[in-house]
Amino acid sequence: MAIAPLPDNETARLAALSDYQILDTAAEKIFDSITALASKVCEVPISLITLIDRDRQWFKSIHGAPQEIRETSRDIANCAHAILNNELTQISDMRLDPRFSDNPLNHEYNLQFYAGVPLTVGDGLNIGTLCVLDTKPKQLTQEQKDFLKNLSEIVVALLDAKKRLSKITLLGQILESSFNEIYIFDIETLECTYANQGALQRPAIHFR
Repeated sequence: MAIAPLPDNETARLAALSDYQILDTAAEKIFDSITALASKVCEVPISLITLIDRDRQWFKSIHGAPQEIRETSRDIANCAHAILNNELTQISDMRLDPRFSDNPLNHEYNLQFYAGVPLTVGDGLNIGTLCVLDTKPKQLTQEQKDFLKNLSEIVVALLDAKKRLSKITLLGQILESSFNEIYIFDIETLECTYANQGALQRPAIHFR
């Protein structure tokens, strides 16, 4: 078994992953729907959304594998190899590939086929994968490869949306906790569209 080398942009990659604040969050139906669809389209029993942290591989979504397995060591992660490429990585029979042939995780679950598309964010930073696995050798069709790629882009779009929402929520918490009066006005109508608690607790302001 070969341990995957670190990507050249590992420091930036880990910083980008951390910025998403997605690690160790609860399972979510929208991500589980994507892995279920990936398995159905690719005709495989197992699909995963994985995120490669400093020392571990963590699963945001698991389809077709025990749900209690939420992470593995990065050293035995098939996806640690897949994030080194910007395109789909397909291993038709991992028993014949020296990188994976004696991988203990593959042996434990009799995993033979692997295909993973990197989850690429920012300026080409691969923070994880959408991958599919089978217990027998296999080859994806071009249509299945394209579909898996499209699904990986949807995963990234969802992660981006969650990050924006998180930052908006944090901004709201900061504004509400401020003791200063904060008003937000519509630039065209000059109507006040927001006032924080500090402002609402002050006497009303009258403009002449």
